[in-house]
Amino acid sequence: MTELSPAAQEVLLNYGNKSRGPGMCISLCQAWMDGDEPCNFACDACRIAAISKPERSGLAAALRAAADQVVPEERKPSADSDYHLMNWTKALDTYYQRKQTRAEILAIAAELEGSNG
Repeated sequence: MTELSPAAQEVLLNYGNKSRGPGMCISLCQAWMDGDEPCNFACDACRIAAISKPERSGLAAALRAAADQVVPEERKPSADSDYHLMNWTKALDTYYQRKQTRAEILAIAAELEGSNG
C-alpha cells in the first residue's frame, strides 16, 4: 500500500469505521496471520486497506467539492485597490491562509486518488 500522510489516513480511518465483517482482510494483519483470531478490521491497516479504489475516488471528489464550497479560489487582493494599508495587509494575510487551506485539502484528495486501494 502506498504510504499515506496522517491526514489522508485519518480520512480513510473515519470513512472505514463502518463494519465490513470478518474474513475480508486484504492487509497483512499480524493477529490474522498468526491464526489467533479472524480479522475483524480492528487494526488501522486493515480498515484502510479494505477501502476500494472507487470509494477512495469518491472521498477525493467529496473533498474537492468541500474545498470549492469552503475555500473557493479567489483573486489576490490588489495593492492598487482602495484598501487602507492595514486593511490590505489583513486581506492579503487572509488570502494566503485560505489559499494554504485549500491547497492542503486538495493535496489530501489527490493523495487518496493516487493511493492503491
